[in-house]
Amino acid sequence: MNKTKRNRIILSSYLAIIIGITALLTFFAGPRMMRMRHEVQNRQLLYKCQGVVNGDEIIVQLRSWERDHTNPLLTVKLVGVDAPPLGEEDDPAVIAYAEACGMQPAFASKMGKSSHHALLAFLRKQNLSLVWPNGEHVHDPVTTNLTAHAFVFGSDVGRKQIQSGLARHDATPEQAYAAEYAEAQETAQEIATGIWSKR
Repeated sequence: MNKTKRNRIILSSYLAIIIGITALLTFFAGPRMMRMRHEVQNRQLLYKCQGVVNGDEIIVQLRSWERDHTNPLLTVKLVGVDAPPLGEEDDPAVIAYAEACGMQPAFASKMGKSSHHALLAFLRKQNLSLVWPNGEHVHDPVTTNLTAHAFVFGSDVGRKQIQSGLARHDATPEQAYAAEYAEAQETAQEIATGIWSKR
């Protein structure tokens, strides 16, 4: 076999491989990836954080590849998270929180602002997914006031607030991640950070 013929065979084989891979991507992998994308879109609808009210309450808006930005703004209370209220030390809500936690109102006010600022820095314009207290993903909500867990790139926002000592774990309501939140609070208490630091 001469060199020219051998080169033609190699080139033909190479082209056949390229055509085969292209066909595989076009007729098998491509449609499968589109189905997976559609499934992710349906199961884990993404929301965009449009504002932070305080250390445990945010404002979001539903995002979608198929919709414009006419979706309503939704207020979301982070379930299982009890952050200090945002206000001055003479605010009745701040005073009540301070008394319940055994801290001075001035410290509670300071921590309320810290909690708010930390959440704002973490969530500003971020895409996130919402999970109902029973663990199911939030699809089209029927109300503009929700109580849910929030996740950013797989990171639980509520757990982060608690573990940073910027909120307490409220074990009263139904919640999907009570054990994780309780563990996060134990960690914050052990290292005496945030609201658990010296007051």
